Amino acid sequence: MPAGAVVAAFFPLHHELDPLPLVEALRERGVITALPVVVAPGRPLAFHRWAPGDALVVRRFGVSEPVSTHEVEPDWILVPLLAWDLGGNRLGYGGGYYDRTLAQASACTVGLALEGLRVELVPTDEHDVRLQHVLTERRVVTPG
Repeated sequence: MPAGAVVAAFFPLHHELDPLPLVEALRERGVITALPVVVAPGRPLAFHRWAPGDALVVRRFGVSEPVSTHEVEPDWILVPLLAWDLGGNRLGYGGGYYDRTLAQASACTVGLALEGLRVELVPTDEHDVRLQHVLTERRVVTPG
């Protein structure tokens, strides 16, 4: 990944795979990093520039968001997963924020999940957006 590329990560909740070590390694290589911000219910997420050590504020549902208002357009979006399948389907927390965001994004999408969260088939609806890749602690899966 070239210096200057923009990677949107997430601040981990509960038992999600922690992307922060990856964020730190990317920052050392000159990559710009960001975290999602909920703009309003029913709207896609925005991504604001953030690096480890920058200020965060805890918002609705205990999600940490950057205090920064510097919005960036990501080249890569790292997506938290509660469950996933080999087809690139994902299960999140049910708010639809990532599906709305991924539906309009031109970024490469990478789900981050533990291998043990893989299921045979994630039920999907017409609004669900498949991931281009899934990264686990053991492998990278590229559906299709």
